[in-house]
Amino acid sequence: MDMTQLEVVVGGVFGVACVLVGVLATAWRMRIDAAQPLLAWGKLRHTGNQRPKAAARDGGGNRSVDVLAWLQQLTVPKRWFAHFYVFGLALQLLVFALRGTSAINWMSGLMTVQLARRTWECLFVHRKSASRMHVLHYITGMVFYPLAITLWQIVPATSSLPIIAAALALFILGSTAQALAHIQLRRLADGAKKDGELYPCPRGGMFAYVACPHYTAEVVIYTALAVLAQGRWNVVLCAIFVACNLSLAAMMTHEWYRRHCSSAYSTPHAIIPSVL
Repeated sequence: MDMTQLEVVVGGVFGVACVLVGVLATAWRMRIDAAQPLLAWGKLRHTGNQRPKAAARDGGGNRSVDVLAWLQQLTVPKRWFAHFYVFGLALQLLVFALRGTSAINWMSGLMTVQLARRTWECLFVHRKSASRMHVLHYITGMVFYPLAITLWQIVPATSSLPIIAAALALFILGSTAQALAHIQLRRLADGAKKDGELYPCPRGGMFAYVACPHYTAEVVIYTALAVLAQGRWNVVLCAIFVACNLSLAAMMTHEWYRRHCSSAYSTPHAIIPSVL
């Protein structure tokens, strides 16, 4: 398989992933019970209508219901999120070691910075908890970064200084905003722990505008990479997948806050101010 074919395959995978996220978002919007446990993680799993319901059985039982319930219960610790970034960072450094200077470009460089920062945050900023996520989330994360790293290597790097400057500005903006949001979440979590609360309701700062500013920031980061790729279709699809995936997660989180934080929660939007 040559580079052109590989570029098409990786782009195609991200395109299919965008469609699947759309299907899952529709299932969530339609309140299809079977889809809810597959989508939820962490605090989102602590809602009554997202736990698998015990099926009423007749004499012979219902095997399809049993299989569905079993699939819904396939979860892993949410702290395994760190695996995504540790694995991605190790893979990116391995590519640098094997390919040398030919593997170094603005896209791979910025992604290395992103992976290193997120690894550090997962290990030293995020609060360790007993929360869980569905195994599909884990598989998606473990597959995403090898695909993205492959894409950074096969997409031609730009030498346009204005494009590099614009992308770098977006990347710094997104990275700074995400780091600050994660620090604020940790402080809120520490305060909630002292008060005996399981999950805090964030407010103030960027959380006054959107429920998940850390997701908004991640979308900005991948937008920066798409700008750096000069709108290359497969990198744009990668950014769209990230935006769709995080938008769904933000909408679910926004709804959870509205349901569990009552009048203490007044954030108007999920991820994009005045839009979503």
